[in-house]
Amino acid sequence: MSCFVGSSVVKLREKRHRRFVNGLPSPSSSLSSSSVCWLEMGMGGAGKVSIRRAALGAAAFALGMVLRPEVVKDVRAQVLPADSEVQFVIKENRVSLPTKNSVLEKLRNVPVFAITDRDGRPFLAEVDNVQEGEQASVFFFSYEDAEQVLDKLKKKSQDMTKNAEINVLTMDEAYKKAKGKALPSGIMNKRGREILVVFRFYADTREVREAERILKRDGIPKDQVPQVPVFLAEGLTIRLGKQFVVPLYFSKEDLDKTWQNVREKTPDMPKSPPVHVVDLVKVLEGMENKALDNIGFFPSRKSIEKVRSMQTTVQPE
Repeated sequence: MSCFVGSSVVKLREKRHRRFVNGLPSPSSSLSSSSVCWLEMGMGGAGKVSIRRAALGAAAFALGMVLRPEVVKDVRAQVLPADSEVQFVIKENRVSLPTKNSVLEKLRNVPVFAITDRDGRPFLAEVDNVQEGEQASVFFFSYEDAEQVLDKLKKKSQDMTKNAEINVLTMDEAYKKAKGKALPSGIMNKRGREILVVFRFYADTREVREAERILKRDGIPKDQVPQVPVFLAEGLTIRLGKQFVVPLYFSKEDLDKTWQNVREKTPDMPKSPPVHVVDLVKVLEGMENKALDNIGFFPSRKSIEKVRSMQTTVQPE
């Protein structure tokens, strides 16, 4: 059963007998022979990695790469020096379709937003989950969240933020920076020590609330909600050429729309998709370990439309 959605084919496979791991259906590792599009792949002697209904929240983010609004103490109207190492390169590109290639190549189709000056130097945020002497440059998954923070910033310091704007980058570049070492800012603190800049993701507040609603329905406590939730529908795969990928959606609304598009051609499907919430960072870790090769990321449609409306496109360094 399949139907065309854009240039891809979305295919819903029939469900057969399946076993459960941690409460989740788990098929074989081969998408071509699997009846349900869940992944549990062997990693040789390293054991198994599986996509779980709700990966542990704080424990999954040992890298400390993610912020929630409540941990942001202050966004500073602080302009970095012209010779600062912390500067984003904004180049022309277009958002591409998901692929089955490397992790960074797959992330290249996902836009993120940053508050910078006109030269690409970011404004810094004081947050809870950084070390003393560090401040954060923040990447937003949602343009609306970035806009709200920028509005607050402008109200606090109009002079310092007159050149502030929201720029767009690709997530592969942002992910490399978030995993990398802290960079010198060129700014001294009150103790005469140079402030170091770390990079953090700011979870889409709307999608976090959506994940909380879904997981509350499933009896999962709020402290186990993934800090950057992504959504998948059990049994749904995307065919790109001769390859099949499991689509992970950054927007629950986009997943619902895809499901309804498929259902128009396949009326015996359930009215609503069997949605599962998974942890983006755990998925990325599995992909880096070559355990989850059949994953494709589908960025928020609203983010893509915003990128196009800004007439600013994205390119990794």
